[in-house]
Amino acid sequence: MNLRPPLLCPAVLVVLLSACAGWLPLEVEGDAGAARVQLEAAAASGPVALSVRDAPAEFPPERVAKALAEGVVGLEAQFEPTSRVRPASALLSFAPAEPDSLCRGESATAPPASPTLLLLVWCGDGEAVAAVTVPLASTAPQEVERAIWRAARRLFPDRYAERYGIDLFGLRVGVGASIGF
Repeated sequence: MNLRPPLLCPAVLVVLLSACAGWLPLEVEGDAGAARVQLEAAAASGPVALSVRDAPAEFPPERVAKALAEGVVGLEAQFEPTSRVRPASALLSFAPAEPDSLCRGESATAPPASPTLLLLVWCGDGEAVAAVTVPLASTAPQEVERAIWRAARRLFPDRYAERYGIDLFGLRVGVGASIGF
């Protein structure tokens, strides 16, 4: 194939930029801000309940709880694995399911032989406040741990800028940087 120089430059540019793309942003179903506020309230009174469903054998609930605590930025939250869903609790499932049905205590469909996704849900009073799904490339412990961190950061976003941004005549001013082309 003989590409002419005018076509070669855009083709090379597309290849180079696609290599820098990284992960796709995770979509949150529900209100992540409300989930963070409820998590902060629950964490203030002690360890937060965490129900883990269909986890791979090499990733027991205690390890899930530790990874989830590490993934929450700006809050020293501790999670305690439980067998049932409580009114204000986190729920992590490795099987596809509807977040509201999981918060009501209903079990998911039959767990897959090899999980392909991770579903993190914040439950409040029997219904899902917010949920995020992360695709899993493999069930290697490091991959699962990174997926839990990503889910936690997205489901419970840090409220630092909201709390400590500069309030200049009613306008919230923060510090940020951007690079563009």
